[in-house]
Amino acid sequence: MNPLQLRRAGAIIDNCLQDGYSEEDAETICRALFLPDSEGDMKAAWRLFAPMFATNDTSSDLEDAKESGFLDQAAFRRVIPLIAEDWPSRDVDMLFLEADLDGSGLIEYTEFVTLLAVLGAEFEEI
Repeated sequence: MNPLQLRRAGAIIDNCLQDGYSEEDAETICRALFLPDSEGDMKAAWRLFAPMFATNDTSSDLEDAKESGFLDQAAFRRVIPLIAEDWPSRDVDMLFLEADLDGSGLIEYTEFVTLLAVLGAEFEEI
């Protein structure tokens, strides 16, 4: 990781801890964002963010997380400030529209993976 990624990871961990996520969950989110080759971490991050899994599913089987669940715009507005600093709500709403590749009004797992890859790449380019 480059120095900017390390700084961002620290900020993301702080944001997540302040929002009630555990340190382990915050580290999983950082691995999914900065080390996107880890399918297990990507699924685990999805499980943390997708409301269906964050509130209803307590099993440890992450396979279903890949195909189920969603982030609606309200959940998306809560998630993005955790992983992207200083984004005005207008920009978060625009990002939601761009990330919603199928126009369903929901962010599904594959769109989430694409979004994290794009956000992670932005940190590598700086």
